[in-house]
Amino acid sequence: MIPIYIPLNYLKQDQLGYSNMNRRKKIKDILTKRNKQATLKANPKKAKPKYISKAERAKMEADAATESTIDTVTTENTEESSAEENNA
Repeated sequence: MIPIYIPLNYLKQDQLGYSNMNRRKKIKDILTKRNKQATLKANPKKAKPKYISKAERAKMEADAATESTIDTVTTENTEESSAEENNA
């Protein structure tokens, strides 16, 4: 087999052995990207509230309605008792 000689200007940097800078840059980019993703996962932005399902929302509304009726009943009872004490 006859060796083929290729001029250096036709070879890529990887073939010449000058790829250290590109390789370092790629590794640095990969590591910075992973670091950024890890920090975002550890400290997520709280701009969006946590999702509450429709059933849980209905349950919360029902609880709030019962609490408000209990509050109104207790305030009416306390008003009636205070009025009786004032009359006595």
